[in-house]
Amino acid sequence: MRFVFFLFALITSFSVQAQTNKYTTNSGHIWFFSDAPLEDITAHNKQVQVILDKSTGDMAFKVVMKNYLFDKAEMQKHFNEKNWLDTQTYPNSTFEGKITNLADVNFGKDGTYNVTVTGKLTMKGVAKTITQKGTIEVKAGKIIMKAKFTVDVTQYGVKIPADNVTKINKNIEINIDATLAPYVR
Repeated sequence: MRFVFFLFALITSFSVQAQTNKYTTNSGHIWFFSDAPLEDITAHNKQVQVILDKSTGDMAFKVVMKNYLFDKAEMQKHFNEKNWLDTQTYPNSTFEGKITNLADVNFGKDGTYNVTVTGKLTMKGVAKTITQKGTIEVKAGKIIMKAKFTVDVTQYGVKIPADNVTKINKNIEINIDATLAPYVR
């Protein structure tokens, strides 16, 4: 619910500020990879909502957890179950944060810029402050955001049963690739 309020506040501010400061997409791509001794797990979600205010560096991501697609149907089923991500109770993961080195990004000039982002990552109802590095590429009027980082899912309430310890790694590699365009009302 907090994400919805944050998103509403960010969108509402669009009418007050120039619309060209706001960039958004509904088709961001987030995928994760788990390297484990018995089996690697990869899942993709290409329906991620992202919004960025380039004047303040504020950003938000909303990930509908059921939109992750796995190679194996059984993995997808387990991912959504109550004892794993419990997507019935916790349908979304969110990130609300800010680019901390915004002065290093020239949104008026095509190029790739290294950024550091700090904010709250919420999964399975657990919010943790994280700081991660990534890139912003300004290209032909669009903003391309990329990042790659590792998350320990046990810190977000995911319990890995003892009989699955050799199948699943608690450290999941998260990849983000989102191309944002100027917000149009």
